[in-house]
Amino acid sequence: MDSELLSQKRNEQREVERKRNSRYHKESMLLPKVWDTKPKSEIVSMPNERLIDYCLEFPYECVTDPNYLGEIQLRNKKQNADLPDFSTNLQTKIKETNDSTYFGCYCRKIPDLSIYSSCPIDQFGLDSICKNKNDCLEKTSDESKKLCHKRFKDDLSILMKTKESKDRIHQGKDNFERMIFYARKLWALETLRELNK
Repeated sequence: MDSELLSQKRNEQREVERKRNSRYHKESMLLPKVWDTKPKSEIVSMPNERLIDYCLEFPYECVTDPNYLGEIQLRNKKQNADLPDFSTNLQTKIKETNDSTYFGCYCRKIPDLSIYSSCPIDQFGLDSICKNKNDCLEKTSDESKKLCHKRFKDDLSILMKTKESKDRIHQGKDNFERMIFYARKLWALETLRELNK
């Protein structure tokens, strides 16, 4: 009994010493997540949930990678009664991701004009594109909403290609890169939404 207790105490002491070691702290720190392109054979063997989650974590990279895009298109077309519907799961998760993406006053689930004194904060940037989409969706019937989404995607595509800000608010490098990051994310989500129809 004493030897078991002694052994347990030794193990506890070793664990305490290991946690005090600086190497342990370096290993336990979370590294930033980075897009990891995978070969087609590995993507094909991914379960539906993992493929969807990974793509929605890095939507722009996923949509611009032909292996991922091809696999998503293939799974959208397949119908299997034994498996949950891939396209339904993808559509649900796209909506959840879109609802949690916030930029400016208008690029959010419900526009919030109380955030800034002047909304949209730009004339040519992402917030004004989201405002145009919201205005379009409010004015059109359900049948014409596809046109609003198409125009939104086209505007995002043009914005993503710009090299510098046309608006004062996004002239700083960090602000401009942040705007382009969200423009790419929203463009990719629109692309995935289109694949799902």
